[in-house]
Amino acid sequence: MYYWGDEMNDAFCWYRENANPSTQQVGTREPNTWGLYDMSGNVCEWCEDVYTSDYENCPADGSAYLGSGPARVFRSGSWYVTPPYHRSANRGGFNPDFNLNDHGFRIARSLH
Repeated sequence: MYYWGDEMNDAFCWYRENANPSTQQVGTREPNTWGLYDMSGNVCEWCEDVYTSDYENCPADGSAYLGSGPARVFRSGSWYVTPPYHRSANRGGFNPDFNLNDHGFRIARSLH
């Protein structure tokens, strides 16, 4: 259910019951298998993908779905939501001008 197992585990995730309703310092929970911190919880992460209700016509190679529509995908749950919203498969969609203090993004770069 979660990238660490089938039960919520405070060691990996900030969520409604343990975050003292606010964003927490990055890297204070356990990282995932690849050493990435805060991949679930703390803030939801905006993605490049255009939101669609299913995966029909979406790329199967891991690249972003750049179809039509105003909404973009966000993933990972935040400090504001309860454990079910932190499931690895959970995602939602909002227009890019939607703004809450529990939404953010991850900056990534290639090391090549």
